[in-house]
Amino acid sequence: MKNIKRELKNVGIKPIEEISIQEKTNIAEKLANKLVSLNVPELNYNEILEKLFQAKMYRAIMNSNIGKVSYFYKNKTIYFEKNLSLVHLDEDIMHECIHYLQDQREKKEKLKRIGLCTFEEFKVRGMALNEIGISFISNKLLNKYDKNKTFTLLSQILLITGEEVFLDSILNNNDKFQEKFMDKTNSEVLYYKVQNTFDAMFDLEQIIKRLNFEGMESIKPQRYLSKINMHKHTLNSKFSEIQWEIYNKYFSRKIELIDKIEEIKDYKKEIFNFNKWLEISADEMKYTNFTTEKFEKLNKIELEILKSNANNSMILVGDNKINKIIRSIKKMIFKPKEYEANK
Repeated sequence: MKNIKRELKNVGIKPIEEISIQEKTNIAEKLANKLVSLNVPELNYNEILEKLFQAKMYRAIMNSNIGKVSYFYKNKTIYFEKNLSLVHLDEDIMHECIHYLQDQREKKEKLKRIGLCTFEEFKVRGMALNEIGISFISNKLLNKYDKNKTFTLLSQILLITGEEVFLDSILNNNDKFQEKFMDKTNSEVLYYKVQNTFDAMFDLEQIIKRLNFEGMESIKPQRYLSKINMHKHTLNSKFSEIQWEIYNKYFSRKIELIDKIEEIKDYKKEIFNFNKWLEISADEMKYTNFTTEKFEKLNKIELEILKSNANNSMILVGDNKINKIIRSIKKMIFKPKEYEANK
């Protein structure tokens, strides 16, 4: 207990008192209602309500650098800034309460996983992807949309995997999203690169946000501009690199699986839709050339399919002729017997 108090002090949290039963009930009921509205499989209103009602929730004096709400996983407690209104659920309240719901432990209370983030013996995987995923859920429930690089990248990925499996993995702590991405791109390596890129991009966005704030507070804001621009350049580079790898890998894999005319139409529709979400500057010709190359390949695939269908039709016509001959022979064979019977 002394260690927990010391650690809370180190991060800037000084607990005051538990929130009221009424406040906890309000949070539990409203969040449970919102989460089940997402129609995620196996997500049960009563289970969410019960789990949240059992959560430890405290008012606290909190340093501004950690925000107004914080889930402290070491003692599985949610802390709210002492003057924060808990009548309505804002993004921060939902975000940290979802962290609490995600908390999955091993037998000795060792943290095993929180949504898309797994805690391995020597490595933590998917921390930023899970954070961005929870923000995606909070924004969805509040009808908001953040316009930044990480959200744009996530939106592109969800065009490939679908939103349902993503929400399922975040809220039910499973690997379905990871498995589907790997299957769609045929690459395990790319998935882990996506995880690592989200980590780097998320950190860069936080640094840029902090520098912007410090610059506004400073009497010489121009000092911060070069640092901000440098980090923005790095952020854009990482985004461009992973955007291209995902695009290239997915559409190159998908075209190899086409063997029907309808699939050609679906491919064209999908690539045009995906192109609307791309953020392209200097790399525009790379995407144009890629699309042109794939459309030329689609034309060849279409000709092969039509040729194959034509050959099959000829075989079918041939089979029909043979069947007619057989039927005629049968009639000739059985006709005398029918004649004899009639006589």
